[in-house]
Amino acid sequence: MGKAVFKPIRYFGSKGTFYKKLLEYFPDTNSYNMYIEPFGGSYTMGLTATLPDKVCEIYNDKEKNVYSLYKVLQDKELFEQFKRLCDLSTYNEYYRQLYREALKKEELSDLLRAFYFFYVNHTSHNGVGGFSINPIIRRGMAKSVSDMLSCIDRLPELHQRLSRVIVTNKDGIDLVNKYNTPNVFLYLDPPYVQETRTSARYAEDMDDDTHRRLLEACIHSKAKILISGYDNHLYDILLSNGFTKHSFEVNTISGDKKPKTKIETIWKNY
Repeated sequence: MGKAVFKPIRYFGSKGTFYKKLLEYFPDTNSYNMYIEPFGGSYTMGLTATLPDKVCEIYNDKEKNVYSLYKVLQDKELFEQFKRLCDLSTYNEYYRQLYREALKKEELSDLLRAFYFFYVNHTSHNGVGGFSINPIIRRGMAKSVSDMLSCIDRLPELHQRLSRVIVTNKDGIDLVNKYNTPNVFLYLDPPYVQETRTSARYAEDMDDDTHRRLLEACIHSKAKILISGYDNHLYDILLSNGFTKHSFEVNTISGDKKPKTKIETIWKNY
């Protein structure tokens, strides 16, 4: 189960480092025909899971930058324009600063927002920090430049994959409440609960009260639900409402490039 993961962005909270372990907990493909990620992010799980042959996929993210990128990657006409912008781009600190400022504007089109976000993400340290130049040489150029060009080269295959996905920009809890039937499988990767974090990097965050609203929606749902995150007291209410909890070690790389081991937790109701 699962394929090699290719994502268009580096994204905080992405499940790219341990997606294979998470896939072991996905329900049988014969048990659902609708797959939804209300907190889509980089869509690691949707892109790597073996889903039913006939399935309705919904990718949702409330954050406007990442939503615009996935909407553009999914749409045929917008993708062609986006790909042309990417092909003409150069790896440049000046443009990174220019596009980063432009992303603060509310009136940007989805196309430009997607391109600016993609560019800033690929020219920034870990996708969120300062201008990034990796001095290692690959394909006769700096590795950071080579990585960006390699990603651009693979965008058409991602467009083809996403062309069958419905992309929305709604509140994630609203989707949990709306798609509330046994034929639905919801994979939830919400922002980490505040008490479990070492930093705050979510553009669209959730406080404890919002997490409680999410948990209430999950408890009353008839859908199959899998939630991932770090263990915390708020989520203990799930255990007395039909959910089981599983924890496992995950190897990660911290911001200072040092390997770390974390304990990831999942909750599921099937």
